[in-house]
Amino acid sequence: MDTLHLVVPGPLDQRTGGYLYDARMVSELRHAGREVRVHEVDGRFPELDDVARSALDATLAAIPGDATVVLDGLAMGAAPDVVAGHAHRLRLVALVHHPLADETGLSDDDRRHFEATEREALTYARGVVVTSPYTARRLADFGVGPQRVRAVTPGTEPGPMAEGPGPGEPPVLVCVGTVTPRKGFDVLVEALARLGDLEWR
Repeated sequence: MDTLHLVVPGPLDQRTGGYLYDARMVSELRHAGREVRVHEVDGRFPELDDVARSALDATLAAIPGDATVVLDGLAMGAAPDVVAGHAHRLRLVALVHHPLADETGLSDDDRRHFEATEREALTYARGVVVTSPYTARRLADFGVGPQRVRAVTPGTEPGPMAEGPGPGEPPVLVCVGTVTPRKGFDVLVEALARLGDLEWR
C-alpha cells in the first residue's frame, strides 16, 4: 500500500483539538498497518508569510507523484495558488476542522479573503474529510458537494466513571473548550442565568 502523506502547519504535537485529531489519525492509521509520513511545514498559517508559502511549495514538490496527500485546512485553505501547482500530480485530500472564514475575531475583509481562498483551494481536492456533520453541511457554501465529503468525528479516550455530587448536593456542570463565540458559551451562560432559582454549580 502506498505511503499516505499528511501535511500540517508547524509541529504535529501541538496541544489543540485539531492537532490532537491529526495526531490520533496518524497513530490509528499506522496501527492499522498504513505507512504515514508527516510533513511539518514552517511559517505562519493561515495568514501565510513568505516562509510558509515557500515551505508548503517545497514540501509538496518533494512528495512523489501520484501520492495521496492529506492537507490540513490551516495549510491548504489560504494557499490555493500553491496547491494548484501540485494538484495535477498528487492525489490531494483536504482535512477541514472548520472553515478558516469561520474563525473568531476576523475582520469582514479577512473573512471574505479566507472564503475566497478556501473555496478555490477546495476545488483542487479530490475529497474532503471533516470532523463533524455540521462542517460537512457548511462546505456546501464553499461549492463542495456532499459526494466529496466524509465526516469522521473525533472520539474520546475511555476513562473511569466520574463521581457525581453526593446525596442532597447540587449538580455540578462542566463545559470545556476555548472561550470563543463560535463555541456558544454565551448561549450556555444565558441559559444558566434563567435557572438562578435552582441549585447548581
